[in-house]
Amino acid sequence: LLFPGQRVTLAGLATDLGMSPMPIRDALKRLSGEGLVVLTPHTDTVIAPFDLVDVEQIFVLRANLESLAARLAAKSVTPDLLGELWTLHASMKEQMDGEDYEGFAQNNRRFHEAIFEAASNPYLHRMLGEVWAISHRFRAGYRIIPGRAAAAYHEHHRIVLALSENNEGAAEAEMKRHISSAGTELVELVRSGDVSWPTIGTAR
Repeated sequence: LLFPGQRVTLAGLATDLGMSPMPIRDALKRLSGEGLVVLTPHTDTVIAPFDLVDVEQIFVLRANLESLAARLAAKSVTPDLLGELWTLHASMKEQMDGEDYEGFAQNNRRFHEAIFEAASNPYLHRMLGEVWAISHRFRAGYRIIPGRAAAAYHEHHRIVLALSENNEGAAEAEMKRHISSAGTELVELVRSGDVSWPTIGTAR
């Protein structure tokens, strides 16, 4: 996992990923176009720092799009969906207790993705996929925001309960509250300047 402000090199990435430099160079150019990395000729690549406006705008999008997905999913909840969500929820509890924030973030993605799929709206799913791709770097929030993982765990619990009751309004409200809370906490932390990334340096 790379963090905002971290420097990386083409050779280092090629070694870490077991790939030739050419496709990595092309990928970095695409990421630069999306504002995720900063490319400077003849120097290392830098993972783009957090921009408060970007964070605020992205989380506004997520809050509104994902709350709609939760509302749509609540209309046709299946036992399989609930089983998957509760299983992921239990795994996230173990990962939270063990401070496995990378595993927690991966299961968090699966949790939300299951709800996107249950919404049965391919256009909404595609839009959410693009927004999540852009906000992927914000996963570090679980590591740097005290109590965010625990808050997410309890917020997920309320979301699944609303879905299990086919309560469209509650599912929508709980999801919007969940995403908005995460965004607000990240914005406040970055604005304070009191951010201590777990790892900052050069990736070879």
